[in-house]
Amino acid sequence: MLAIHGIWAYGALCLWAEDADGPATAQRRPGRPSRAPRPHPFAAAADVIADAVAELAEPVAELALKAVDDELTLWLPARADGPLPSPELFRSPESQPATGTGRAALAAWRVPALTFEPSAGLDLLSVLGESRALGARAVQGGSVRYLAAVAQLAGDLAARGRVLPALAAEGSEAGGSGESGTGEGGYAARWRPVLSGADAQRARELAVAMPPLCRATTAGGEPAALVLTGTLDALTDAAARASLTSQPGAALVPVRRGRRPARVPVAERWAAALTSVTPQVAVLTPEDEAEAAALKADLEAWRSAAQVPVGPVRTCFRLVEPAPAVPDIAVPDIAGTSSVVPDIAGTGPGASGAPAAADPPWAVELALQSTSDPSLLLPAADVWSGVSAGGWAAAGINYPEEELLAGLGRASRLFPELDHELRSAAPASVTLDTEGAFRFLRQTGPLLSGAGFGVLLPDWARKARLGLKITTRSGRRRSGRARQA
Repeated sequence: MLAIHGIWAYGALCLWAEDADGPATAQRRPGRPSRAPRPHPFAAAADVIADAVAELAEPVAELALKAVDDELTLWLPARADGPLPSPELFRSPESQPATGTGRAALAAWRVPALTFEPSAGLDLLSVLGESRALGARAVQGGSVRYLAAVAQLAGDLAARGRVLPALAAEGSEAGGSGESGTGEGGYAARWRPVLSGADAQRARELAVAMPPLCRATTAGGEPAALVLTGTLDALTDAAARASLTSQPGAALVPVRRGRRPARVPVAERWAAALTSVTPQVAVLTPEDEAEAAALKADLEAWRSAAQVPVGPVRTCFRLVEPAPAVPDIAVPDIAGTSSVVPDIAGTGPGASGAPAAADPPWAVELALQSTSDPSLLLPAADVWSGVSAGGWAAAGINYPEEELLAGLGRASRLFPELDHELRSAAPASVTLDTEGAFRFLRQTGPLLSGAGFGVLLPDWARKARLGLKITTRSGRRRSGRARQA
């Protein structure tokens, strides 16, 4: 039985495995003790891992043929006689190692591995992350299931369009970003995830839940946030690129006709590389280098503006429906005088075809919302009046009015009706007509929520879908007897 583990290292998915049939202890080294990494005693060979992957369903089984044999050095819990087995490795009672008495500590061990490029790793993780066992001879380790969850997030971000293009310097991609460069001074066109709102929260939860094995490339362990960023960046780029290349006519740059110019702008080379299999962008001359640096800076500023900074509060928008207007009618009493009562039955003026009054306005109230407890709201009117300023200062927010104005400024890109209110000294709400409220429910609200802002809607809006339902019914044909009559 194999226990297959995964780790994202050097810009690729690496699979290695423990073999229950292997020796439980490591061979002692002759001579003086050495700190050099030793071969893992019960790590499976690369061809054994490839055979286990090949038993999976098509077309994932073909990925084993595209893998590259490699060797990793991992820091694993061990005692003096060898590494400790993972919880997923099952050994028969007769092959169980003797319980050691020494204290367990991290030690460096060399393990054979199969390396998959991000595109192949994305497809492979979609199968390895399933709950069922991988055939009769292998089970998934916790690190494999974790990487499958990261791949699922990457695919979801790409499918929902929560990505932005970027121009990355290849030298800076090695290591922390999880992508290895091919040379100094090179650039690559990449798709980067845009994390905000629920997506940012999901990424934070994944960083906290990262298994130690996914950070085992160094003695102290790589920072979880750095490992997750590199893994998610690479898998999101692979998912977005796969989606674009699978669609006919999805090229961002039209095919040139006629003579090719002497020099193609860097921006055009970058746009073409976003939908090609090869992400590298050729930068050959000093003019190309200056143009690439300027394009890279502009794209980074674009992405920074799209991501809402993570903090203790966020700007919130609450849609408030108008109160139902009930007209008053005069009803004569026994004494001959008249009293005014609400027209609940709808018999007053305008109930029988008379001109009705204009639709009452809707309102979008502005507020600050706690990111840790969304039930805590500070209305904008209280922000400007200074109500509860002491409580917010205790939470680390000394200037809530600046937090509110900064959030409103970012949200105005998605909520055009907000521009008029921002011209006032103390914006507290936005007034909308019925058409504007419908547009907020269907378009503006989801955009604001996806960008990381808080959005509160009436209860009925979350339970029903807005639309128009028309039912038609054909009239009954009269029988021949009835017509004769």
